[in-house]
Amino acid sequence: MATISLGSTESSGFLYVDFEDIKAVIDGLDDGTSISASLGAKLENISEDTTPELGGELDCGANSVGFTMQTATGDGTTTIDWKLGNKFKFTFGAQSETFTFTAPTK
Repeated sequence: MATISLGSTESSGFLYVDFEDIKAVIDGLDDGTSISASLGAKLENISEDTTPELGGELDCGANSVGFTMQTATGDGTTTIDWKLGNKFKFTFGAQSETFTFTAPTK
């Protein structure tokens, strides 16, 4: 990592910078990559990220997050496929019910 020294003189009070140091850092970026090449590797739009990860709890404030709701009415055996969504509304029928849960794959 490169360091750029900033300083001021006591008498002037102005901040001065060695612009050659800044140019060397920007041009070199410590690994020979140009700044335009480094910036070109970034996402242009957040929708390009096909594998987003949430690093903690999601705080939506007063808004809600929409999930696909699955529904079923009891017929004796019900399969809940969590790959289709994590919200399920089940209405019990007249018989005993056996549930099968399908876990999503990573």
